[in-house]
Amino acid sequence: MKKVLLTESELKDFILSLIAKILGVNKDKLKNKEINVDKIEDKINKVIKSKETESNTNQNKKTENEKVTQPTIKSNSYIVDIKNPKSKDFTLIWGGMPSTQYGAKFMKNQAKGYFGNKNVIYSNYENSLETLKNVLKNNGIKNFRIKSVSGFSRGGINTWSQLNGDYDFIGLIDPSTPKAYNKLPSNTKMISRWENWSGIPSYQKNIKTMEQNKVSLRIPSKTYNHLEMPKIFYEKYSNLM
Repeated sequence: MKKVLLTESELKDFILSLIAKILGVNKDKLKNKEINVDKIEDKINKVIKSKETESNTNQNKKTENEKVTQPTIKSNSYIVDIKNPKSKDFTLIWGGMPSTQYGAKFMKNQAKGYFGNKNVIYSNYENSLETLKNVLKNNGIKNFRIKSVSGFSRGGINTWSQLNGDYDFIGLIDPSTPKAYNKLPSNTKMISRWENWSGIPSYQKNIKTMEQNKVSLRIPSKTYNHLEMPKIFYEKYSNLM
């Protein structure tokens, strides 16, 4: 790099220009005036402090934004699929048992092509509603709303417990059914096929009763076994979930 030597006059002019810039005044106004060093120092400190505050604010916003826009939050027992970071609404879906085969991952795989830009929590049935809310909170998601809850098979037990909750939609997907209901809330949809429950006669009886009373939508075809019910349900009701 080539070095340039300034004359005394040029150096004074440079310093004067720098001071004028710091004070925010015209350079010509400083000529033949005494320079207030304390004022310059105070001005410099204010500029430095302002820049530090701006830098910290931008960093905080960046960190918060990174948390909120994270596309997927997951563990072995849940998958939070965030397709719309600007939305605070979440749909919750519990899977069946065993969770290693029919839990969160299974329910997500069945949902391909159905939920578009919705935020969906796929979970093993072992996770309570409160546990999953804490997952969102711990990942920096605030003021969220669980707008919909649904459960498949054993996950239906979790969903039955939310039957009177404040949700836009409640879904029961060929669920474990410990008792027969004569009526379901208007925001609730259930599909089933009682033949799928031959292994648990009491559940089978309850589901058959609900199908006969038109409380549950019966899926009659033998080609649709228990494990195909999630995809059928998504096809019918994912727009409401």
